Amino acid sequence: MSFKVYSGMKLNNVNTLAETFTFIEEIRSQTIRAAHIEKASLIKSVACNIHDLLTVSGIDLFNPDDVDRIPLLTAMSRTMEDDKTLDNSVDAIGIARVNNTTLVLPFFVTKQAEELLLKHPKIIPFGYWDNSDREEGVSDAEWKRRKKIWGKLFKTTPIPSECMLIVNLIDTKRLIPDDQFMADLPSIEEREKTLATHLAFDSLPDDTQVHNLITLSSEKRKELLPTIQGKLRDITMETLSKSLPKVENTNE
Repeated sequence: MSFKVYSGMKLNNVNTLAETFTFIEEIRSQTIRAAHIEKASLIKSVACNIHDLLTVSGIDLFNPDDVDRIPLLTAMSRTMEDDKTLDNSVDAIGIARVNNTTLVLPFFVTKQAEELLLKHPKIIPFGYWDNSDREEGVSDAEWKRRKKIWGKLFKTTPIPSECMLIVNLIDTKRLIPDDQFMADLPSIEEREKTLATHLAFDSLPDDTQVHNLITLSSEKRKELLPTIQGKLRDITMETLSKSLPKVENTNE
């Protein structure tokens, strides 16, 4: 049977159920923490941008029916709506024990979860494929061993969920960051760059070709940044939690 397990891994010195579950809880807690930090960073960035666009440039990003007009609430709502567009957005790993080897197969939506797993001290790359040369640095004997182990796992079925324990690490669609990750707001320099980037994209004609967007917006951003610097003021989470008034002649 031909099979390919490009992202296959194994756990080093993990031989018992207790050791396996200790590893699972370690990688799960790391993944959850990283996801909280990333989501909090996104929410804070969007909230600051909503505030800065309105107060500095007169551009209103609130929906017409948004009676609260609170940057933080609007940012949270927008990011949660974006999450809903991801079907089955759950970071998970498959685990199986074959020939005294604990195999791991990742199923990742987010890049951060993959990076955390690869950095874990007990994780060792253990992939196998038969459609090209073996992995560089792996002996012929080791490559045949990998083939034997993965082949035994997938002997009766090629579907991981039918022959491995699937462990969900985090459901990104349900994530609301803890308060501890929301405390530090972006610096004024970061906010200036975000504001300039937003204004740069908005300034491009609607018919701009996709392959020109990055180049043109980058050039416009460099042009706009000096005109923004010095206009922003320090803001706090309390500032982002208060309603902003409507402004006249806003750009939508």
